[in-house]
Amino acid sequence: MLAKFSNYFLFLAVAFVMLFNPFAVKAQSNSVSGVIWQTDEVVLPPSITNDTDGSVTAARRYYYFDTQGKVTELVVFSKSGGTETKLDGDLIVNGAGDDKYENRLRYKTVPTSPDTTSLKSIGTYTINGKSLTFEIPKYYTVNATIYNDRIEGTMTGKNGSKSKWIITKRPPQKGETGNSVSRNVQEDKFSVPTDSPIIGTWKYVVYHDKGLETYENGRKKVVPLIFRTSTFIYSQNGVVESIHEMFGTSPVRIKGNWKYIPKNASSGILEEYLGSELIERGDVRFLSRSQIEYTITFSSNSDVIGKQYVWNRQ
Repeated sequence: MLAKFSNYFLFLAVAFVMLFNPFAVKAQSNSVSGVIWQTDEVVLPPSITNDTDGSVTAARRYYYFDTQGKVTELVVFSKSGGTETKLDGDLIVNGAGDDKYENRLRYKTVPTSPDTTSLKSIGTYTINGKSLTFEIPKYYTVNATIYNDRIEGTMTGKNGSKSKWIITKRPPQKGETGNSVSRNVQEDKFSVPTDSPIIGTWKYVVYHDKGLETYENGRKKVVPLIFRTSTFIYSQNGVVESIHEMFGTSPVRIKGNWKYIPKNASSGILEEYLGSELIERGDVRFLSRSQIEYTITFSSNSDVIGKQYVWNRQ
């Protein structure tokens, strides 16, 4: 199910920082909690991003207000691909005169890959009628008014600077209905032997490749950041339920069908479907009875083809 929802997971790239202390605040049920809010995407100038390869970096903020008076902010920086010139070794060519040579440097232009980095912060908020006030410590405070699907107000930085601040409810993603996605799930759609090695519960965790850089006792420290945690439950009746945990929301659950085609005792091909649509196909290699290596070989999202993950049986 990874490919179909890869864009949905992209902006939730830093779902959980492993270290944070919950705020003890009185619970409050309100019109802003339980959904994801977002700002417009802003293209950052190269003078700020230091992009020298012709790429473009855009930033967007996401907010999640829980019912305990805690707000989580996720800032996502998305960098497009570009090109850069690299040294391609020395090239010796004939110089002036029959017996003279000179060394010339040879260069080549190569593409640079897109990249996504994220920063997560936690603060507190209060609501009084239609007025919303919240603070992200060390950065800013916001005083705003709630208008149905948007919240509008003023952001005041710790240095006293003020700017207009608007967030809107994140629109539903394709194929998503609330926290559950299910499309024409059919029991016994595919024949699954009772001894299929895939039957059971599997889990994998994808960490952000760079982590969050911080400092502790004057020394730089990288805190691991979880990109996504996914759990797959494969049943003998051909139904697979995947559970994806991300960015402070309730887990997203997806139901579909699955098929496993063994190649030999230790490898095979795993396919997953939503209705009649093939969502993803991957090569499976058993590292042990409780661990497999999964490599994506087909996906509607070409960016994930070739990605490899290690799943652990639960």
